Amino acid sequence: MQAQRFFIKISVFVLINSILIWLSLEALHFIEGSNPYQNWETESDGLIIPKNKPFDLLLMGSSHARIFARDKNLLRVDSILHKNTIDIGKGGGGGGIVSNLILLKYFYAQGNAAEQVVYFIDAWPFFSRKWNEDNYFLTNEPIRFQLFKECLNKHIDRDVLLNYFKSKYTIDWLEQKPQTREINNDVLKDVSPEAIKKRLASLYIEPYDEQLFNHYAKLLEEVVQIAQAHHSKLTFIFPSTLLDDNRGKDKVVQLLSGFKTKYGVGFYDYSNAIQDNNLFYDHDHLNTKGVVYFTEKYLKPIVH
Repeated sequence: MQAQRFFIKISVFVLINSILIWLSLEALHFIEGSNPYQNWETESDGLIIPKNKPFDLLLMGSSHARIFARDKNLLRVDSILHKNTIDIGKGGGGGGIVSNLILLKYFYAQGNAAEQVVYFIDAWPFFSRKWNEDNYFLTNEPIRFQLFKECLNKHIDRDVLLNYFKSKYTIDWLEQKPQTREINNDVLKDVSPEAIKKRLASLYIEPYDEQLFNHYAKLLEEVVQIAQAHHSKLTFIFPSTLLDDNRGKDKVVQLLSGFKTKYGVGFYDYSNAIQDNNLFYDHDHLNTKGVVYFTEKYLKPIVH
């Protein structure tokens, strides 16, 4: 009899908590849906990835990809390319191999399609778990079952997953609104070797580890396979910066060369293509003028 009562109490407890969790998630979805976001109005991908929509072009990678959406730059990109583009690049250090793979899979899982995918690839995400499984890239992403499922499949760190849920029950998340600038006219005044050294040190926080590199190489290959499975033409681009960053780059080039032979994907090295500091707002991010220049001179010939 006591066992039966205990079982009933546990069942009621689980039921009540399940209902409360469901109600809270529904409330979150309602709040998130009350403010439709444009690609340039948020750093979140889950808030802008639609359902069952075809795109001409998808951009992905780190902040070196996201700058093509920020400050209404995506409108300029679309105007130059005459294409319908979505940008799922992750800034703030969240643009690792794992996060890009997860978000690309989520994009396709929502029934979307992309005729072409351009991945702005960097070498530093291959060097550390901090840019991948241990990265808090989910902080600005809405709670979505499919997204959570992909994170579990890729063994995202437990603390990252806990923070994923905790971060949604904060004033900052609940009161966020779409926001953007019209244009980024910030200009890097001087190229500083000392600033470049510090920037590179902040990116390459661990020494090269072959086992770790091979792990992320396999995940990047999965990106290639998924894109091709969804009939998307994939191209890799080393983004233009003033960092003169060659650390580990030769190994990434070798990896991409192998992908080109095996899968027929293209890759281009534009890392040193732009050296005019007037086209940057810091040492490795283009301002709006730089985005327009890169799109016209380099991106347009690739996607046409």
